[in-house]
Amino acid sequence: MSPRFAGAATALVLLTACGADAPSATVKVGPSGTYALRTVSGAPLPYVSERSQMSVSEVIDESLTLGTVGDFVDTYHLRTTTNGVATTAPVTEVGTFTLSDVDITLRYPAGVRVSGTLRGDSLKVTDDGIALVYVR
Repeated sequence: MSPRFAGAATALVLLTACGADAPSATVKVGPSGTYALRTVSGAPLPYVSERSQMSVSEVIDESLTLGTVGDFVDTYHLRTTTNGVATTAPVTEVGTFTLSDVDITLRYPAGVRVSGTLRGDSLKVTDDGIALVYVR
């Protein structure tokens, strides 16, 4: 399986109060929230992460939840089919992230680092040459 998927997003929300005497305000919303994996190298899920003569492993869904203090939880379901018998298992990984302008870096426990960009509600990362797009 590739080192790891990952992602995150930053949104700018304009809040305008109603009424002539009410001021308008601009509020910057942080990257926290849940991002669903939508495409892998331009194709929808499932994504074949490993293949051998006897088995195939596929990521059938994934969500990345960015916390408010630089932490994240990456949850996905891995379906493995061996000799025609499929089993599906949930997988959860935790880590930390840093965000500088639109550049994001996710750090997984085993030392794996995944980098990408966060624009609006779209997080785009490249993991071991594979392009992943997450949407909040």
